[in-house]
Amino acid sequence: MRSAIQQIALEHRRRYGYRRITAEHRRGMQVNHKRVVRIMLEDNLLGLQPKRFKITTNSNHKFEVYRRVLTQSDGLGSGSYPSGTATPLGTD
Repeated sequence: MRSAIQQIALEHRRRYGYRRITAEHRRGMQVNHKRVVRIMLEDNLLGLQPKRFKITTNSNHKFEVYRRVLTQSDGLGSGSYPSGTATPLGTD
């Protein structure tokens, strides 16, 4: 039974969780889902979720682009504005 579970998990590139593997395995023989979970945990065959690409910046906008100017007290820049103050590009 362990080899059948391993074969099903690797055949589907570890995209199947214990519910799908239990359903696939029940076509051939009777098996309890708790046993399938235990075997998958022991063999490290848990299903992997694909990581989705998350868009973090909208670069296609009509607004003015600002840059961050830091003060000398921060030791990172030479601007005259308080730390974290945004100013339009091209002005100092």
